[in-house]
This record gives sequence, C-alpha cells and structure tokens, in this order.
Amino acid sequence: LLFANNEADGAAIPGRVSARIFQGASWLYQVDTEYGRVLVCRPNDGSEQHEEGESVHLALVPPKRRETQNARR
Repeated sequence: LLFANNEADGAAIPGRVSARIFQGASWLYQVDTEYGRVLVCRPNDGSEQHEEGESVHLALVPPKRRETQNARR
C-alpha cells in the first residue's frame, strides 16, 4: 500500500493516520480504515510526511514483475 494523492487514484481506500513512528530511515504509520488498522512504512526521504489525525487515501499497488537471466522458458 502507498499513500495516494486523492481518492481518484485508482482503488484508493480512505483512512485517518492514528499514529506515526519515526524509525530513522523510515516512518511507520498506523492508518485506521473501514477495513481495520493498516500499517504503512514510508522511507524518510526528506519529503513532507503525514500528521497524526490527517485524512489520507491508500492506493493498492500491483506487484512488479521481474525476469531473471536464468528463468525457465
């Protein structure tokens, strides 16, 4: 899950940040949604971070497909 810009970003789930924990290289967020509490880890890249109590939207991200040189055909 990633933070979406707004609810129009695909299959976004609305929620509210209930807690955030600074972990040095990353931020761990607890987001309360209608489906329950979700944990989201976001890198500490110097960008603006979400505040506790802020309304957010979470976007579902499909897994990336990787191929290796030794893949069977």
